[in-house]
Amino acid sequence: MPPLQFLLTLLLVSASFLATIASPLMILVNLGHNDLGIVENRETLVSKAQPIEVPVALWTAHEGETNEHWSLIIDSKNGFHAIMFLTDQASMVVRTFTYDVAKESALKKLCMAKFKTKEEMDDVFSQLAKIPMTLKPTEKGGNCMDYIQKALDMLQEKGHIDKVPADIDRLLQGSYERGRRSVRHTLAEAGARD
Repeated sequence: MPPLQFLLTLLLVSASFLATIASPLMILVNLGHNDLGIVENRETLVSKAQPIEVPVALWTAHEGETNEHWSLIIDSKNGFHAIMFLTDQASMVVRTFTYDVAKESALKKLCMAKFKTKEEMDDVFSQLAKIPMTLKPTEKGGNCMDYIQKALDMLQEKGHIDKVPADIDRLLQGSYERGRRSVRHTLAEAGARD
């Protein structure tokens, strides 16, 4: 066998051997069995194997003041609230926002929520943002506190929290009338009718 043909055969056999060994190694790296593995894939596998449990908290902006406002914070950063636009007093509008995790100490922890997957959690977040607020903000059932109650009820109905925390009833009793006065005050300052 001429030396050139021998070298080419040796190169081909070596390449086949390396390709055979490399395939299982790449699978191990992608599954996270290697310190140099891809972290994203490892996290994806964990989230599919284990349920996600995140805190549910209440954030009260301007607590005790005439412009007190309640928001639901899930997983310390995903905010949900019903707000009033002074151009349309027909009802509150549900909005989402990113809460500043650095201010986590201002949150009142209510309970823990459980989700099977990240996708399920994202779907529930989308549903929370679509809770209808059809009553006027000055009517019982139409303000930001009522939205929090509706959101917690939905989380319970869908099995993501065990029960609506008893704390929320205590907080509502102490703040509900003040919240309704806050809405009336805001409308009066803007010169709008309620």
